[in-house]
Amino acid sequence: MEQRHRAAEPGPGMTPAEQRRAAAPPGVTYETQVAARRGGDDYRQGLPLTLTAELDAQGRARMGMHIGAQDITAYCSHPTHASDGGITVAFDVSHVADLVCGEEGEEGEEEFYLSGHVTLSASGRSFTGQLTAVCSDRSGTPAYEWRGQV
Repeated sequence: MEQRHRAAEPGPGMTPAEQRRAAAPPGVTYETQVAARRGGDDYRQGLPLTLTAELDAQGRARMGMHIGAQDITAYCSHPTHASDGGITVAFDVSHVADLVCGEEGEEGEEEFYLSGHVTLSASGRSFTGQLTAVCSDRSGTPAYEWRGQV
């Protein structure tokens, strides 16, 4: 389990923006597994998923999302509450696939996830989800099953 830690505690001499960043909770990184094929139940290691929190100017928390080293926050939906008490977030970077996928045959090219969703458990320690597009397989059904835990 990897967690990002605050750079500093809020205090005098900090700008309001610095105080909000310092007061924000740290990020949480999930180790993930993804189905080896669409609709399959055999899993392989997936890219890490990191969720972060930052406080906006009004003091409201805003969720950030990273897949591997890529910050995809701008391509995420607003979190919604799931019926089991968890939170669901969808993402779609497929319209910038040429930027995130790399060249055909490039090592790791098939790994990046272009669209899907995660539903965090009520405890926040695990998630289930689906990937509807990855770099090497941009369309089709059913989706790839995706899961993770801290």
